[in-house]
Amino acid sequence: MSNHTRRNAKVPILLGVMLLFPLGGTLSNLHFSVRFDDETPGLRFRSDPGSHFTRSATAFETETGRSTATILADAVDYLDDRYGITAACPPVPAVDLNNSDFINGIIVMVDGAWGIYRSEDLMGGPCPTTTLDPRTPALYLETIRQEADYDVDMEINGLPLLWTPDVSIIQVLVLPIKDGIELGGTWADEHGSYELTELNPAVLTDPYDDVIFGVMKLDWGFFRHQIEFESLEPNTTTPMGAKRQTLLLTSSLFGTGVYDAAYSAFATSWAEDPELTGNPVLGIPRNPYLVPKTINFRYVGTATFPYDPATSVHSICTNDFSNPSHLKICPENVPQQ
Repeated sequence: MSNHTRRNAKVPILLGVMLLFPLGGTLSNLHFSVRFDDETPGLRFRSDPGSHFTRSATAFETETGRSTATILADAVDYLDDRYGITAACPPVPAVDLNNSDFINGIIVMVDGAWGIYRSEDLMGGPCPTTTLDPRTPALYLETIRQEADYDVDMEINGLPLLWTPDVSIIQVLVLPIKDGIELGGTWADEHGSYELTELNPAVLTDPYDDVIFGVMKLDWGFFRHQIEFESLEPNTTTPMGAKRQTLLLTSSLFGTGVYDAAYSAFATSWAEDPELTGNPVLGIPRNPYLVPKTINFRYVGTATFPYDPATSVHSICTNDFSNPSHLKICPENVPQQ
């Protein structure tokens, strides 16, 4: 039975009682898992019906009632506090170079995408107004809604809830796009320092890392709860497209928890990249590379409250001040070695 069927069941009184008066008298002991295994449009085909991912500049406003500007500012602060990457300007709107018509003055913006410039990226000049500026930003931000008909299991104090919520994730995805930026984390711990470079279709066999920041929504229909999250460490993507991520969760009901997720995507059909159509004015040819149009998306995530670094996270956060150009700084509420 899908979550949507469960959600329509007449259970608000029972579930409300379980949430307000959980057996054992505390809301701090919570465990839930989120699973998905089905075919869905590939990430580049976000506008297709049934897409698992939707990039939108208003995702946080429509889904969480929060200001996009505030969320982006919080994400920028997170980058500064966690990785020592300081933005010299507010996030700069991204221009779609491939689909803009510069001769006729038609500038197309990428919905839900911004660039982050450090002081060294400005080369002594002022802050750009768009990423059309020839100076390259250090990082690329996207605001994305991720949702599906997940299978969800949830238990409080060891007892399962019979009616579980719909889950959606509204995130700021942060991708380094400039040489020399290192986020460290799992890849560095296991394989040594890995330098992240601009993603190019010709080098898609190389792994790359990213971090995310945002909100997880739990929705029973009559009761909704938002859990804030941030990457504890960069999410490592393998050459085959599998990803592992570890997130710190912060909930007003359940306290601090951790979310471990692993997912992979296997292409089931291919098509030309719809986001890289080429621009003859700029001499950009149409992208000759095929990208997955549909994928079999396999996702498993597990949340555990309270947060227990001994069992819940595969890489305990460690402050590192050995390299002045790359200071790894742990959040105050994360146990440190």
